[in-house]
Amino acid sequence: MKRILVVDDEEDIRTLAVRTLVSVGIDVVSAIDGNEALRYMNEIDFDLVLLDYRMSNKNGLEVIQEMKKIDRLKGIPVILFSAFQSIKDEAIGVDDYLEKPFTRDEFLQKVVKYVSIERD
Repeated sequence: MKRILVVDDEEDIRTLAVRTLVSVGIDVVSAIDGNEALRYMNEIDFDLVLLDYRMSNKNGLEVIQEMKKIDRLKGIPVILFSAFQSIKDEAIGVDDYLEKPFTRDEFLQKVVKYVSIERD
Protein backbone atom coordinates (compact mmCIF):
# COMPACT_ATOMS: atom_id res chain seq x y z
CA MET A 1 0.00 0.00 0.00
CA LYS A 2 1.28 3.45 -0.91
CA ARG A 3 1.86 5.94 1.92
CA ILE A 4 1.52 9.71 1.58
CA LEU A 5 2.37 12.47 4.04
CA VAL A 6 -0.06 15.42 3.99
CA VAL A 7 1.30 18.59 5.59
CA ASP A 8 -0.92 21.64 6.09
CA ASP A 9 -1.70 23.86 9.05
CA GLU A 10 -5.31 24.24 7.85
CA GLU A 11 -7.35 21.44 9.38
CA ASP A 12 -10.02 21.58 6.64
CA ILE A 13 -7.43 21.02 3.89
CA ARG A 14 -5.73 18.22 5.83
CA THR A 15 -9.06 16.49 6.48
CA LEU A 16 -10.17 16.77 2.85
CA ALA A 17 -6.83 15.44 1.59
CA VAL A 18 -6.75 12.56 4.08
CA ARG A 19 -10.34 11.47 3.39
CA THR A 20 -9.83 11.67 -0.36
CA LEU A 21 -6.63 9.62 -0.26
CA VAL A 22 -8.01 6.99 2.12
CA SER A 23 -11.04 6.59 -0.17
CA VAL A 24 -8.73 5.49 -2.99
CA GLY A 25 -6.70 3.03 -0.93
CA ILE A 26 -3.79 5.18 0.22
CA ASP A 27 -2.25 4.98 3.70
CA VAL A 28 -2.02 8.58 4.95
CA VAL A 29 -0.15 10.35 7.72
CA SER A 30 -0.87 14.02 8.35
CA ALA A 31 1.22 16.75 9.97
CA ILE A 32 0.29 20.27 11.03
CA ASP A 33 3.62 21.97 10.33
CA GLY A 34 7.06 21.56 8.80
CA ASN A 35 8.78 20.41 11.98
CA GLU A 36 6.24 17.65 12.56
CA ALA A 37 6.53 16.63 8.89
CA LEU A 38 10.30 16.28 9.14
CA ARG A 39 9.96 14.17 12.31
CA TYR A 40 7.55 11.82 10.51
CA MET A 41 9.81 11.62 7.45
CA ASN A 42 12.72 10.56 9.65
CA GLU A 43 10.62 7.75 11.18
CA ILE A 44 8.37 6.55 8.32
CA ASP A 45 8.91 5.85 4.60
CA PHE A 46 6.64 7.84 2.26
CA ASP A 47 5.94 7.50 -1.46
CA LEU A 48 4.81 11.13 -1.82
CA VAL A 49 4.68 14.32 0.26
CA LEU A 50 1.87 16.85 -0.18
CA LEU A 51 3.11 20.06 1.36
CA ASP A 52 1.53 23.44 2.01
CA TYR A 53 3.70 26.45 1.30
CA ARG A 54 2.64 28.77 4.12
CA MET A 55 2.89 27.19 7.58
CA SER A 56 4.20 28.05 11.02
CA ASN A 57 7.71 26.97 12.04
CA LYS A 58 9.03 26.00 8.59
CA ASN A 59 7.33 26.86 5.32
CA GLY A 60 7.06 24.30 2.54
CA LEU A 61 10.22 25.42 0.75
CA GLU A 62 12.22 25.21 3.99
CA VAL A 63 10.96 21.66 4.51
CA ILE A 64 12.08 20.77 0.97
CA GLN A 65 15.53 22.25 1.64
CA GLU A 66 15.82 20.05 4.74
CA MET A 67 14.66 17.00 2.77
CA LYS A 68 17.36 17.57 0.14
CA LYS A 69 20.04 17.35 2.87
CA ILE A 70 19.00 13.81 3.85
CA ASP A 71 19.86 11.08 1.32
CA ARG A 72 16.88 8.87 2.17
CA LEU A 73 14.44 11.77 1.63
CA LYS A 74 15.94 13.26 -1.55
CA GLY A 75 14.02 10.99 -3.90
CA ILE A 76 10.55 11.47 -2.42
CA PRO A 77 8.34 13.44 -4.84
CA VAL A 78 6.81 16.62 -3.41
CA ILE A 79 3.63 18.38 -4.49
CA LEU A 80 3.47 21.90 -3.07
CA PHE A 81 0.10 23.54 -2.62
CA SER A 82 -0.62 27.18 -1.99
CA ALA A 83 -3.21 29.87 -2.54
CA PHE A 84 -0.42 32.05 -3.94
CA GLN A 85 0.26 31.30 -7.58
CA SER A 86 3.35 33.54 -7.48
CA ILE A 87 5.11 30.93 -5.34
CA LYS A 88 5.19 28.61 -8.36
CA ASP A 89 8.28 30.40 -9.67
CA GLU A 90 10.08 30.05 -6.32
CA ALA A 91 9.25 26.39 -5.87
CA ILE A 92 12.70 24.97 -6.62
CA GLY A 93 12.95 21.28 -5.81
CA VAL A 94 9.20 20.78 -6.10
CA ASP A 95 7.94 18.03 -8.40
CA ASP A 96 4.50 19.54 -8.87
CA TYR A 97 2.29 22.40 -7.75
CA LEU A 98 -1.41 22.59 -6.89
CA GLU A 99 -3.16 25.90 -6.44
CA LYS A 100 -5.69 26.26 -3.60
CA PRO A 101 -8.60 25.98 -3.63
CA PHE A 102 -8.67 22.72 -5.57
CA THR A 103 -11.31 20.12 -6.34
CA ARG A 104 -11.13 16.44 -5.45
CA ASP A 105 -10.52 15.60 -9.12
CA GLU A 106 -7.73 18.18 -9.50
CA PHE A 107 -6.14 16.83 -6.34
CA LEU A 108 -6.28 13.20 -7.48
CA GLN A 109 -5.00 14.09 -10.98
CA LYS A 110 -1.81 15.39 -9.36
CA VAL A 111 -1.46 12.46 -6.97
CA VAL A 112 -1.83 9.77 -9.69
CA LYS A 113 1.20 11.20 -11.48
CA TYR A 114 3.31 9.87 -8.59
CA VAL A 115 1.44 6.94 -6.99
CA SER A 116 -1.12 4.43 -8.22
CA ILE A 117 -4.57 4.62 -6.66
CA GLU A 118 -7.78 2.59 -6.67
CA ARG A 119 -10.20 4.56 -8.88
CA ASP A 120 -13.95 4.37 -8.20
